[in-house]
Amino acid sequence: MEKLFEIVNGNCNVTLFDNGTRIVETLDPNTTSIELDQPLSLDINISNRCSIGCPYCYAGNTPNGDVVDPLTMNYLDGATGIEIAINIQFPVHPNFEAWLKKMKAQGIIVSGTVNQREFEKSPDVLSYINYLHDNRLLNGIGVSYREYNPSLYGELKMALLDDIVVHTIVGCTPIEDILDLLSKGFKVLVLGYKQKNRGIDYFTKINIDEWKKDINKLINHQFNSVLAFDTAGLVQLGIKELLTDEQWNDSYQGDEGTISFYIDAVKRTFNNNSHTDTPPYEIADLTINQMFSIIKNALKGGDTNENIEK
Repeated sequence: MEKLFEIVNGNCNVTLFDNGTRIVETLDPNTTSIELDQPLSLDINISNRCSIGCPYCYAGNTPNGDVVDPLTMNYLDGATGIEIAINIQFPVHPNFEAWLKKMKAQGIIVSGTVNQREFEKSPDVLSYINYLHDNRLLNGIGVSYREYNPSLYGELKMALLDDIVVHTIVGCTPIEDILDLLSKGFKVLVLGYKQKNRGIDYFTKINIDEWKKDINKLINHQFNSVLAFDTAGLVQLGIKELLTDEQWNDSYQGDEGTISFYIDAVKRTFNNNSHTDTPPYEIADLTINQMFSIIKNALKGGDTNENIEK
């Protein structure tokens, strides 16, 4: 396990390793409250262009959607020691690789999520992602799961080793599929269902309460693999109530907006996450740390005067 960086961030010492392990320790061992100066991670939307058309897509992406030139995201200039998660749709912007090289030079760790259908459409996609991964321009690769494809997932695991995380969705991905992935050694992330855009209509076709009845099968799985949940998934499934205080405190590092936030680079707005009903904020000429300060202040009930209408 190789250390990628270790920095002091607010009242914490933050260490990130190449297998995705992140350790956050308060500088004062008698303090458990985390107060950060910069986010630990960012979720950035860099493209609304997608031809796959998932019926539950909360982003509402279309084949004619806009794609941002990532080199214009100058609010990232000077930032370091942050993890960034991006969406990757094909074809990528011509400056995509140049931007990844810039982020690597700055000490920013980038991971990207690719829809399973993209890999199935062309073997060139896996070749390109593998090239970026081998050169550590992409450190982690998420795969948006549709159904198990033995040939594809065998190739993904062989090429990307332990840096692949399969993204599943509450109510959409059968729990038996998730258990099967875990049994095969895949890391799995369970995302909460988001009722936005196409996800509004599709919500009538799923039953989260019925899906939750088997949640203990996931929580108590005995496979030698990693299972994680995003914040929306944790809330929808009531995961905290299923864990001991010790288990929760060892695993949960903080709420969205207190350790991370969301940037829509296409619309040049930001918010505490991608699915909140709270009106977003204009990026304008703000830096990452200034955006983070606005988000934290808003969550504490402060008046930022930065809200804009959607």
